[in-house]
Amino acid sequence: MKQRLVQKQVQKLVMTQDLRQSIELLQYSSLELKDRIEQEMIENPFLELAEADVNAERPAREEADYAGEASHYDDASDYSGMPDREASDRKQQAIENTAAMAPGLAAHLLEQIHLTDLSDEEQSVAEVLLSALDGQGLLTEDPAILLQESGFDSRHAEKVQRVIASLDPPGCAARTVQQSLIFQAELHPEKRVAGDAILLLRDFLAELEDGDRQLIIDRSGLSAERVEKAIELIRSLEPVPARHFSQQTVEYVVPDVIVMEIDGMPKVFPNDSWIPDLRINEDYARILEAEAFRTMKTEDKDYLRNRMHSASFLIRGLKQRRRTLLRTMNAIVGFQEEFFRRGPGHLKPLNLRMVAEELSLHESTVSRITSNKYVQTRWGVFELKYFFARGLKKLDGVESESSTSIQDRIRILIESEAEPLSDQAIANILKKEGIRIARRTVAKYRGILGIPVAESRRSHKKE
Repeated sequence: MKQRLVQKQVQKLVMTQDLRQSIELLQYSSLELKDRIEQEMIENPFLELAEADVNAERPAREEADYAGEASHYDDASDYSGMPDREASDRKQQAIENTAAMAPGLAAHLLEQIHLTDLSDEEQSVAEVLLSALDGQGLLTEDPAILLQESGFDSRHAEKVQRVIASLDPPGCAARTVQQSLIFQAELHPEKRVAGDAILLLRDFLAELEDGDRQLIIDRSGLSAERVEKAIELIRSLEPVPARHFSQQTVEYVVPDVIVMEIDGMPKVFPNDSWIPDLRINEDYARILEAEAFRTMKTEDKDYLRNRMHSASFLIRGLKQRRRTLLRTMNAIVGFQEEFFRRGPGHLKPLNLRMVAEELSLHESTVSRITSNKYVQTRWGVFELKYFFARGLKKLDGVESESSTSIQDRIRILIESEAEPLSDQAIANILKKEGIRIARRTVAKYRGILGIPVAESRRSHKKE
């Protein structure tokens, strides 16, 4: 066999400093964003506050200046660290396709990733997945799709996902709580017990929620002893991998937007007036055009160019974040107008695709901009993700009831019950009301509401 060297050109998206900065802008809450801006102003002399009493012509002239300079830098080929147009497009796509994450958890996991035997490319893949973690430590998007949209080979998804799930805390980067528990069970040293636990988590989740051991024994073919050991293992697992990190990171929430009723119509207003408004410092910007700049040392030139680029990049990123957030919130209000008029019981089925199509955005972009963002309404403060309620079909086949509305109905039925209703009895009542719902779904929603099974409620009443 003849061996020969072959050169191959491959496009590869790397996690640049600009990419990291843009990801952070998307993921930050209002308070975190304010802190970040204040820190940037301390570190970057090209940034300054846009004072209210300056001449009105100055901001307009300044914006044209920094926009032209930023364009000039993007087109230049001799500036170190400046991306070309194609790379910039790929970078922006990755930015839009990266979700909010729990920063402390992501940093903790990333430190461990660097100690694994993952290749450089796989470690970059891990960074993308880590930046898509929500506050529970779970992925908000299918990892294969996330990587494809970010310019990486999706074949790395499963391997890297499992490596992350094996780190401390275990179970992170799963798509669901169920998958997270399965990942954690796989790490258990007793393989037979682990296998039994995985079987129960995969095929008997509703029965586990109901506490129906006998039904599990009958249908699984496992002995009572093996089922008991498997359940004991499952009880030791953590359904919220990021629990300890999330407790440390968020103390209270400041809404990003406010919805108020004006002239009988819900209107969206930004709640960011207290976030500093930035502009480019003209004095420092002129340095780049001065004759003395040409005689500076290369490292000094690079520093000034990079600081200018970073300042311009931050200002553009903040404007884009605000614009996309307001557009998305307006679309949500359009779809969920009855909620804003009449309250949570009137939430309609809504998914990311519907909003994305309305705004001509990618579905994943809507997912990112609604993560870790909150809206103040007359009914309270809600995370934007709350408004994406999965629908249930009525008996005529029309999808018209949201899962949140069904949960409210289940709660009311249980609160008003004379005798504890079983999950099947609740499903039958809803069926009579024209809502098609399975017993398992009732059990799932009851669990979400934190309501125990009928037998436990019956025992509690006797006490």
